[in-house]
Amino acid sequence: MKTALTLTALVLASASMGVAAETMGAEDAFNQLDANGDGVLTQDEANVDLLLAEQFEMLDADGSGDLSMEEFETFYTESETSEGK
Repeated sequence: MKTALTLTALVLASASMGVAAETMGAEDAFNQLDANGDGVLTQDEANVDLLLAEQFEMLDADGSGDLSMEEFETFYTESETSEGK
């Protein structure tokens, strides 16, 4: 049951992420994705965003297995630039 609720929350977060990301900065987007609030994004947390999930290993510059705020900012800045914002 807990897994089903978690999956539902992730799906809802994913659906709202596109709209929300248009009005939030990198730190706000990072905090929204950081489900457990530990200050890093795991692969599971990144999987909410398909593009982020696909680029996760490349963005993990230090090979730690998670993304720091600085590593996420690289993704966020490149995403904003490629969308022409």
